[in-house]
Amino acid sequence: MIISKDISCLSENDRYLYIDMRPHLDVVLKYAPWEDGLIIYRQTDSGWEIDNSDPNLSLLGPEHETDPDLPVNQFIRSIPEDIRVIVSRFDHLQTKLLQLLALSDAARDLVHDIPLLLWLVADYAQNNDIFIDDIKVLLKEKRVEILTRIIGVQCGEVDVKFLKKIKPTQFNHRQLHFIKHYLYSNRTREFRYWKEIPYDALVILKNHRDLTSCRFIQLLADGNYKAMAVIRPNRTAIINLINDTVCMGRNLGVVIPMTFINKCASLAELQALHNKWVRKFNAREIVIKRLIPFPEPPIPGTPNIAPIQNEGELLHEGRFMKHCVGGYARKIHAGQSYIYRVLQPERATLEIRGRDSSVHIGQFSLELNGKPSRETYLEVVLWIENFKKNLC
Repeated sequence: MIISKDISCLSENDRYLYIDMRPHLDVVLKYAPWEDGLIIYRQTDSGWEIDNSDPNLSLLGPEHETDPDLPVNQFIRSIPEDIRVIVSRFDHLQTKLLQLLALSDAARDLVHDIPLLLWLVADYAQNNDIFIDDIKVLLKEKRVEILTRIIGVQCGEVDVKFLKKIKPTQFNHRQLHFIKHYLYSNRTREFRYWKEIPYDALVILKNHRDLTSCRFIQLLADGNYKAMAVIRPNRTAIINLINDTVCMGRNLGVVIPMTFINKCASLAELQALHNKWVRKFNAREIVIKRLIPFPEPPIPGTPNIAPIQNEGELLHEGRFMKHCVGGYARKIHAGQSYIYRVLQPERATLEIRGRDSSVHIGQFSLELNGKPSRETYLEVVLWIENFKKNLC
């Protein structure tokens, strides 16, 4: 959100910043200057009251750089430049971070050393029963003691080093959530031999802890951020590839598929392993003694989008389309996904996940995992949207 001139102004002595979000929100805020701790006051019927919560407004950010005369730009000039540079990267809890830095020299040491730890402290300071004086005392403790207090479980040096290695991309609420997940689930030791930990690696490894020692993941994380930039828009496809390779290995009787996946030195090698197992699976002679029907499909079929109704049809689909869908029987029986054959505008295989209003496309591919055309994709999207409209 841009803090424009329409909603902001400075006090007569230029010390306080006022932000009036009416009529969209019934909120009027007053920011105290940096030297007074950047305390926020909220206007109420009884006057100005201190508001300890973060207002989710960015004082620092590129959205304000185009107009140097904005009141907010004049207001932040008293903030030390090194602090502005570091904190401007944070989209979430930016104001709370600035407040801690304004009030504590220990916070300034921490933000230069382990900025993510101070970010976690800012998140902890959001609790209504936590007082700022308690935070100032906490920030003077050793790093391990700080982390132990705010997480609520005993932490060690490995946890502090984990935070120091992480390289987030946006410092938003979702990325903070992922970092906390690894701390709460006691998974930081998995990264003790990593030099750096890109955020994208955390996303891929969240549900694949066995991949932490995987060669191609570690190579991508070893300072090669150009490679990670390529992965970022394709994270879902990579996670699907890993899941499908594990599934196909199990269908072939491989006891621990991850043993083979961890040996892959690149995504190309992982894709080659996946394709090898798919060919082997589709070439098997499988005798199905009893055709047990699949559960009822989440969306009724049409002449062009037909649900696959049993394992025999599923195996035929995988062989005909030359991909791994033939190994999805367990997922379908478990209600995790459902498979349709798409006949028009072009021949494709469609995976649907979810039920009722939450149905959505899982995977969608042509023969040999080719990418469907825009026309075919829009046809399926329209089919799903019409189903959801009829639910209302």
